[in-house]
Amino acid sequence: MKMRDRYYFKLIGFGLLHFLTDFMCHFYAFRYVKSELGADVFTVFLAYNFVAFALQCPIGFFFDKMDRRISKEVAIAAGALLIISGYGIRIEAAAVTAGLLLCALGNACLHVAGSQGVIREGKKGLSGGGVFIAFGALGVGLGDYYGLNGIKHQYAFVGLLIFLIVATIFVVKIILKVRKTELKTNKNLISLDKESMICLFMCLIAVFIRSYVGFLLPKGFNELITGNAAENVSLFKAMLPNIVGFIGKAMGGIVVSLLMIAVGGKDLRKLNYIYGISALMASTLLLGAFGDVPACVFIGNLFFHSLMPVTYYEIFCILPQTPGFSLGYTTLALFAGMIPALAITPPAEYRTILIAIFNVLGAVGLALAFKMYLNRGKGEKGIKCKST
Repeated sequence: MKMRDRYYFKLIGFGLLHFLTDFMCHFYAFRYVKSELGADVFTVFLAYNFVAFALQCPIGFFFDKMDRRISKEVAIAAGALLIISGYGIRIEAAAVTAGLLLCALGNACLHVAGSQGVIREGKKGLSGGGVFIAFGALGVGLGDYYGLNGIKHQYAFVGLLIFLIVATIFVVKIILKVRKTELKTNKNLISLDKESMICLFMCLIAVFIRSYVGFLLPKGFNELITGNAAENVSLFKAMLPNIVGFIGKAMGGIVVSLLMIAVGGKDLRKLNYIYGISALMASTLLLGAFGDVPACVFIGNLFFHSLMPVTYYEIFCILPQTPGFSLGYTTLALFAGMIPALAITPPAEYRTILIAIFNVLGAVGLALAFKMYLNRGKGEKGIKCKST
């Protein structure tokens, strides 16, 4: 089998693992936690997002420091076993919150493993990162829907059985590799100059803004196309926002890769920046000026969601030795953007203008990062991504 074919099989495998992870975590949250805690569920969900998103940053750095030959396997085995443990202790109502947090920790580990598995593979890493991230949107949507509307508990046990099989396989792989290899800790993972630090900071600002604006999008999108909630609607209508998220996130990496082939270019990162800035501005126009037209809302959401793999890949190119930490950096910024959105709900009549203002600010942040990239390129032919 060719290396290219092996990569795509691996990518689909990690994508399905991502889908299962988010499905199991969100099913747990809406099936067990919501029914047990009622009004206190908001605090618990915030804690879940902190563990699953914000803690990906230190967890990713921990696994990146580990020997590269086993770090991915350890992260997969740990993540699967943590989710199994979370479901195991939920039998006691008092432990349902602890169970959700164990699932969140497992979620963080499995995200790190996926990022390590798909992002290092050269130019395919951009499209691969998008496809891997995209599968999570479907898992979140289905987990929410079936958690709210009910599904037989046996389906959760099927998921747990798959996790048990996965964990067993990777534990065996770890044991075999440790017995055959002298493992060493990776050192000197991060080294940044001024231009790289500015690029990194501006990309994180763009992710923060995208997270905040993302909380403004779903309500308007649902009201226009699907209704107000995932409860008491058809599966397709409930899943439509997540389907858009899936297509958009996959599109972000794939479109740039296809453009690269079409223009015969050599600077993938330059094209990545140009696409990111253009996609944000297109999203601003479609969601702002034509926010009452379903087709424009649909396409605008596609462009908006396509920014996730673009910023992730750029951060990885700045920090090429740390794929897990790079993804964790983006999810930390996503969590940070979530806080003001949860704390302050803007009036509906201001939502469109806020979407436009913050999208423009995000585009400006990417443009400043792009300028730093081009400035450094004058002397060193650009900040090279070591995977390309």
